[in-house]
Amino acid sequence: MPDNTTDDHAALRHGMAARLRAARKAAGMSMQKLADECGVASREVIYNLENPEARKILRPVNVGVLIRLSEALGVTPIDLVPELASAETAELAAARQKLACIAEIVQGAAANASEEDR
Repeated sequence: MPDNTTDDHAALRHGMAARLRAARKAAGMSMQKLADECGVASREVIYNLENPEARKILRPVNVGVLIRLSEALGVTPIDLVPELASAETAELAAARQKLACIAEIVQGAAANASEEDR
């Protein structure tokens, strides 16, 4: 089975780049202004985030930087990386399914105990 992790990360990075660029432009901010607002080293950091294909080696995006970017732009981190919400939703769905199974087991055990008491 082929490993699609690299492709998944590239797609995630390109999606975030497009949403970041759109949010920055919607906020009427230059790359330098956003860099200053976020406290990152330079506009080059913003450029690299918005243009992942410009770098041969992609570094992970620090969560703190993601939060500062979203605050400066007046959006949420999930607006920039909606896959974060999808991952959380998948985890919650799995947890709900486990709880439903446990509830069925408990109800079955309670019904059996009730029948035995008769």
